[in-house]
Amino acid sequence: AEVTHDYQSTLDTVARQLAEIVGDSCTVRLVSDDGAWLELAASYHPDPEAAVFMRTVLAGEKYQRTDEGLTGRAVQTGQPILIPTITSEQLKATIDPKLWAILDRFTISSVLIAPLRTSGRVIGAIAMSRKQPGRPYTEDDLALLQDLANRAALAIGNARLYQDVKAELERRRQAEAWLRESEARFHSTLDTMLE
Repeated sequence: AEVTHDYQSTLDTVARQLAEIVGDSCTVRLVSDDGAWLELAASYHPDPEAAVFMRTVLAGEKYQRTDEGLTGRAVQTGQPILIPTITSEQLKATIDPKLWAILDRFTISSVLIAPLRTSGRVIGAIAMSRKQPGRPYTEDDLALLQDLANRAALAIGNARLYQDVKAELERRRQAEAWLRESEARFHSTLDTMLE
């Protein structure tokens, strides 16, 4: 596994590695800070042209309520979802119509979704899809994805914590610089007044 402290790199690496291990495409959605939304954090498709297409379509997906769709259900219940066989029409019934372009371009035949759990709470979900023709996902695939999702959640949580600590250190550095500058101005003014 690759080691990085950069938050977005961690998310992108998680999506890519899960797609390579479990198969086909992967999207990572995280619960927003206020808990009301699922936000797209990363996506991966092994075909570079398809990856660009997915990113373009998914970029239009601003938010999805956590109680909507299959991914929202996995986040709300904390339970993984396995759908060994599904049609585009069945999938369209579960997702925002803005995303139907993906289903029109790719014939998805099997879906896996695993919640991302860390510190006893669900922070998001990973959705995997396998296109047709392809072997349907199995219970073994679901167990593997959930194990990997638990590890990914830890990596994401650590990267998020590192990002927060780095931001706090930068805020403190800026505050200290401002304080030193203010103190220097004060001493300069005081020296001028005492001359």
